[in-house]
Amino acid sequence: MSRQTVLLATALICLAGLLTGCKGLGKQAEYVALGDSYTASPYMGPRDVTDGCVRSSENYPQQVAEATDMVLKDVSCSSAQTKDVQGRQTLPSGGEVAPQLDAVAEATKLVTIGLGFNDFALTTRVMAGCPQLAVSDPEGSPCTELDAATEDNVANALEAVPDNLVGVIEAVQAKAPDARILLIGYPQIFPAGDEGCDNLPIAKGDLDFVRQVNIDINTALQSAAAQTGITYIDTFTPSEGHDICGDEPWVAGAQALDGDAVPWHPYLAEADFVADLITEALKD
Repeated sequence: MSRQTVLLATALICLAGLLTGCKGLGKQAEYVALGDSYTASPYMGPRDVTDGCVRSSENYPQQVAEATDMVLKDVSCSSAQTKDVQGRQTLPSGGEVAPQLDAVAEATKLVTIGLGFNDFALTTRVMAGCPQLAVSDPEGSPCTELDAATEDNVANALEAVPDNLVGVIEAVQAKAPDARILLIGYPQIFPAGDEGCDNLPIAKGDLDFVRQVNIDINTALQSAAAQTGITYIDTFTPSEGHDICGDEPWVAGAQALDGDAVPWHPYLAEADFVADLITEALKD
């Protein structure tokens, strides 16, 4: 689905929403987007680099705001963790940005949250560490084996992610008690099965491991949403077939195929799709 089609569809949905949908949201309502680089979508088309967070002007928050005529405060930031919602984030450049929660106010009507995968260096372990280990053992399972031998392994880290997210959600609820809050999941990044591709430099025996991490981070988000009574937007299930190795990938692998993303991050097609899912959810 093209970006133009998404914008037209969402605009029509929310026009109808004056009667039945987009409940509690009107024109010029305040929308705050909290998130990491899967929200910010760095290097997806034109981008804002002024504060170092590198946000695309075509990411899903921008699309939702444009289609629904809401006023957007997009404070998503590359490398953000859940702790950066209530504390200042230190960027890889050494600079700092204000806590994302500062953008939320009592009058805020919609908040989307796309966070969790950067906690405990999960993305670094999977998307940087596993490819490095695959160089010397491409047919084995070096990443799986190293993780199993580590006390602070991925499974233990993932157990703590729901509590981190609950803290974020409750902080938002306290500042904006009337806001609709949506927790946005992560798409399918890694393929199912034992067949990879050239753009996925993961050892053959580690494919199940990285796929399971992708599944489990979404399970953590679902748990946090259930505990706090907010809406979880499942992007994993409907993105089947669009992983890094898919015929029409929505996420870049080690190389961005069209140059319009950074490695391991979404393409515009994924942002289009997530924007559509969010606007559909606002009908309920």
